[in-house]
Amino acid sequence: MLQFVIPTSAKNKMPSMNDLIRAERTIFKRNGKIVSQGSILKKKWQQYICTCIIKDCGKAKIEKPFTVHFEIFEPDMKRDIGNVFAPLEKYTMDALQDTQTIPNDNQKWYKGFSATFNIDRNNPRVIVTIKEI
Repeated sequence: MLQFVIPTSAKNKMPSMNDLIRAERTIFKRNGKIVSQGSILKKKWQQYICTCIIKDCGKAKIEKPFTVHFEIFEPDMKRDIGNVFAPLEKYTMDALQDTQTIPNDNQKWYKGFSATFNIDRNNPRVIVTIKEI
């Protein structure tokens, strides 16, 4: 089993689907390439999650098929659960591959997920637990 924490705050919340959709609609040119603000948002959060994984798990690796549990602590009840969870799951799974903690997030390896949602005004965060099966 591996576990890591993604600290967030009221001012630095994990982006929701609404945030991601809004960012995807913001397009500009950078070095002659067309770039969406959404790709920048994904890269920023994916890199942040990578640092959390490395900090808490080091170079540990999952070597069998696995499940993932997300325990999400939001600072309030203002955001829809599905809007919060969708980008969180995507960014986390991509970060786990980037850090080589998991071999792949395809169906051969990634057998399922679960999530619980809580309120913690003083310590918003996400606790991610990966269990080999």
